[in-house]
Amino acid sequence: MQLEPVAQMSMALRSAALFLVVSVAQADDDFTYAFCTNGIGPKADFSDEPVEVIFAQAPLFSTNPSIGDKGKYFNLYHSAIVLAQGADTTRRYWTMEFDFTGGSILSSIVPQFKFNPFAPGHLKMVWHNDARFCLENGLKWGMKHWSKSFEVVTTISAVQAAQTFTDFVAGVNNTAPDTKPAYQLWRVAKKWPDAEVLVQDMTCADGALWFLHHLVTVHNATLPPNFQFHATATILNAETIVPVNMKDGKAVDKMAIYFKIMKDFIAAKKPMWERLVDVLLLVHEEKKYVYDSNSEIYYELSGNKLPFINFQYAHYPLMGPPWAHKNTKSYQVGYNMTHNMIV
Repeated sequence: MQLEPVAQMSMALRSAALFLVVSVAQADDDFTYAFCTNGIGPKADFSDEPVEVIFAQAPLFSTNPSIGDKGKYFNLYHSAIVLAQGADTTRRYWTMEFDFTGGSILSSIVPQFKFNPFAPGHLKMVWHNDARFCLENGLKWGMKHWSKSFEVVTTISAVQAAQTFTDFVAGVNNTAPDTKPAYQLWRVAKKWPDAEVLVQDMTCADGALWFLHHLVTVHNATLPPNFQFHATATILNAETIVPVNMKDGKAVDKMAIYFKIMKDFIAAKKPMWERLVDVLLLVHEEKKYVYDSNSEIYYELSGNKLPFINFQYAHYPLMGPPWAHKNTKSYQVGYNMTHNMIV
C-alpha cells in the first residue's frame, strides 16, 4: 500500500526527530560540559577604560571535534556575553555564561528517583537543575568559535560593569542550591492558532538577555537601533497542559514510568538498539510529561504531535528575570517564536 504524501512527510519528520534524539544520547559524553571550572567570581580587573559589551553566539557543542558546527543546521546555538577593553595588543576579554551547573544538559530533563514509602507512588522525584552565571578571564575558545554572532552591542564604564556584577549577577548567583533560577530546556507551546507559550524555558540565552536588560534599564545603556536578540528555543508542542495531581498515586506512577524510560534512554554507555527501543516507547506513550523546574510543577501534555520537538532561532524581547515581573503571563507570551527549522 502506498502512503499518501502527508503520511510520507510525517514518517520522514518522525525519522529525522528519532535520529537526532538518538544521536544526542549516543554522544552523551560529547554533551557534557564541566561548567565554570575557571570562574573568577563577580570581580574582573577592569581598568579605567570603557568596557565593550559583546553579544556572542556559537553553534552548540562545537567545541567537540566530532560535532563541529553542525548545530547551525538545526538552529542550535550557545549564547554568551563577552566584555572587552583596549585595542590591538592591549585588548583584553572576559567571557560570561549563564548555564546549567550539572554537566550534561540531558540530565536536566530527568529526575533522580528516591524510594519513599509515604509518597504517592512510593517514589520521590528529585531535581538538581541549578543555572548560574560564570565569569572567566579571556575570550573563551577563541574568536573563531563565536561564528554565529560577535557583535558589540553597547559600551559602559568600568564602574558600571563592576556595579552590574555586584548588584545583579552576584544576586542571581547567591541563591541557595536547588532554587531559582533553574535550567529549563523545554519550552512548551501551542502551534495553532497562535504560538502561545505554556511552559517557559530558561537556558543560556536568558542570562545574556537579563544582563543586557539590566544595563539598559539601570545604567541607561543604548543598544543599536537594529539590534534584535535571537537565540535557540527547544519547543515541545502541545494543545493543552494540565498540572499533575501529586496526591494521586496512580497519576504519579504513570508519570514516573515516563520519566524512567527517558532516564534509561539518556543513560551513558548504552547500545544504540536499546536507545531506539526507549525512543519508540517514549514516542508511543499516550501521555507525555514536563517538569517546570522554576515553578516546581509537573504538567501532563495533551496534543504533542509530529514534529514532537521543534528547534527555533527565536526572537526574545528585552526582559529581565521572570520573577522580577509582576505579570508572569505577559513575560511568557512576550517571547515571539520565529519559526525557522523543524526536525
